[in-house]
Amino acid sequence: MKCKANVRKCKNKLKYFCLCSGLYPSRFHMQGSTEIRNVMTAKTQTILSVLISFTFYFAWTWYANSRVSDDLMLLLRSAIVQGTYSAFMTLTFTTLLSCSINKMKCHDHPYIAIIPPLLIQSTTVYFINFLNQTPNLLLTIIPSIFFTAIFGIFFTFTLLKKPEFQCHSAS
Repeated sequence: MKCKANVRKCKNKLKYFCLCSGLYPSRFHMQGSTEIRNVMTAKTQTILSVLISFTFYFAWTWYANSRVSDDLMLLLRSAIVQGTYSAFMTLTFTTLLSCSINKMKCHDHPYIAIIPPLLIQSTTVYFINFLNQTPNLLLTIIPSIFFTAIFGIFFTFTLLKKPEFQCHSAS
């Protein structure tokens, strides 16, 4: 119950979590364990990531295309298409990248495993927006490809540090 006392001292007063002390209240405290548990579940993180992805790319697409078109239906359709695609790709890109890394972990340069999923993502986002007749196509898709590549690079190097993604063959 030390955390509940420290909550009063915190600038951010949260009901169930004390940021200042780094301790969890009894609701999240594991009996006899000093391990700190993550309050946000994987499902919550995934849902939050999908919502952020949809919202950001919806807004970006609306902005990028409103500069070249006054057709509100086209703007709305383009924003929905790109936002939905980005939310879907947020769910699938990490799976594709994990599979690619797993297949290439014994390669001399396993970090190139990002290339196949990034090519899939880049090609798909281009064709979806091309078929949608998105007015400002390149300005719409370049941030998506760029941020996916940056995320993919960091994700790749993070996974390659984990034992299950390291090569264990006798070379």
